[in-house]
Amino acid sequence: MTESSRAAVTWRFRFAGDKVSRVLNWRSDGPPDLARVVPIRKPRSSERHRHIPVTAYSLTMRDHLELESGLEHDLLRRLDRLNDIVALIPQPCQLKRGGSSSAKNTPDLLSLDDTGAVTLWNARLPHKMDDKFKLQVAMVEAACANVGWRHEVFNGLDRVERAVSTRGSNVVLQ
Repeated sequence: MTESSRAAVTWRFRFAGDKVSRVLNWRSDGPPDLARVVPIRKPRSSERHRHIPVTAYSLTMRDHLELESGLEHDLLRRLDRLNDIVALIPQPCQLKRGGSSSAKNTPDLLSLDDTGAVTLWNARLPHKMDDKFKLQVAMVEAACANVGWRHEVFNGLDRVERAVSTRGSNVVLQ
């Protein structure tokens, strides 16, 4: 582990009813109230953000979730089919280490299972996992391990799983 991956990480969350996000100090504030966590940002498409936002219905949440990409939609469909998943939150927080822009990451999805285990997910295709992304992953993994959460990178469904899970899905491109 490098010195930079051990440096302090700032966790920023947005809670229902708040107009702005705020930094959470795990030592003094404790873990976030996941029932109140709302997306920290709204997915958008622009010249700088080349995502194609997707609004998809989640059976787990019994509501529509705004996602940044079709890959995130694939992740949602996979997690939505698992019986032990009880909550899914897109764009749940932002983690930042020091002043480095390469050490900033907004995970794509948070999942909570029926045992209380929390996993932060990043969705990225293998050919897009550059060095900057790998640094971000190392930072998020270390930060999650420090607070008892997990981190996973989702890199897509195989063709058969994607074909089967797409049937009957309700996707609205924005």
